[in-house]
Amino acid sequence: MALNVIIIAAIALVVMVIVLFIFGSKSSDISKTTEDCGAKFGECLLKEDCIGRPIISNTDCEKNDEVCCIKLS
Repeated sequence: MALNVIIIAAIALVVMVIVLFIFGSKSSDISKTTEDCGAKFGECLLKEDCIGRPIISNTDCEKNDEVCCIKLS
């Protein structure tokens, strides 16, 4: 009886590790997508060129000292 419990616990642990690996790798893809300015219908511009347009923060544009401006029409 005790051997069955150990075997079931080991199988459950292996399944849990596999599930964590799958979802862990997918979450990094999601975070890359949420940082993409183009995915938010914006474009990377200098802040001076984005006057009067909405700006989205925390995007990949900030790596180049730019801002993500929403395209208006």
